[in-house]
Amino acid sequence: MQLKMSSSRQICSRNGCRKVAYVESNGFIHPYCGRTCAFEVLNNPPPTPRCKNPVCSRQRYIDPSGIQYDYCGKNCARQHLNPKALNCSRPNCQKRVYTDPQDKKKFYSYCSSACYWSECSTLTATQLSLLNKNDLDYIWAHQRFISMLPNAKIKGIFRLQMPKKLVDAHQKLKKRMANQNRLSLNANLHQHVRSVAGCVELFLEAMILLAQDIVIKCGLQTTLQFLMGIVIIQTRLFLWWMSCRLNILAMF
Repeated sequence: MQLKMSSSRQICSRNGCRKVAYVESNGFIHPYCGRTCAFEVLNNPPPTPRCKNPVCSRQRYIDPSGIQYDYCGKNCARQHLNPKALNCSRPNCQKRVYTDPQDKKKFYSYCSSACYWSECSTLTATQLSLLNKNDLDYIWAHQRFISMLPNAKIKGIFRLQMPKKLVDAHQKLKKRMANQNRLSLNANLHQHVRSVAGCVELFLEAMILLAQDIVIKCGLQTTLQFLMGIVIIQTRLFLWWMSCRLNILAMF
């Protein structure tokens, strides 16, 4: 739709129609020759092209005014227009990582939260990843930890993704705690302690397996540094995991 004085004949915008577009007395030019062509286009819109991001199969976004964009949304646009962005950490995912719209140097290790949880659901063993200092998870964990221990010096942050059995244990604990008002005080306390003990046992089991892997890959000194960090902060980490997310961040 445009407002201009007609100095030349304009053809109807519907494909196949060669009639002149309708022009009002004040010079306003309609995109179509009349109502018939306008309703034909509105009722049978042409198929929307695919998102310009080669790894996306969604249709391009069209805003309420009818303007069509090259991408399905802002995330796809940022990922495709930022060739320096890393690829998503999940195997077989060809998308680029999510980048902070305010600072393109900051990013998540995955293209989306859905991709992250998709990987977590397939884990059969605890997965350890050393985070980049520009990773938004690193920045979040660093700020939280320093707020509790201002004088602490953090050399690195690991992301620990737990296997399904530990996730299931956490979910069972949440259900038991949700039913706590149905139990007597003593029974509830006994049930709570047993549940937490079970989760702690699985948590420590995962730490032992990780320590064994670190000895093999990084040597004894790094392993001792890692275990010392776990001993110091495992209580805080466990509470974070219980209350916030199933994504334990270990500092060393």
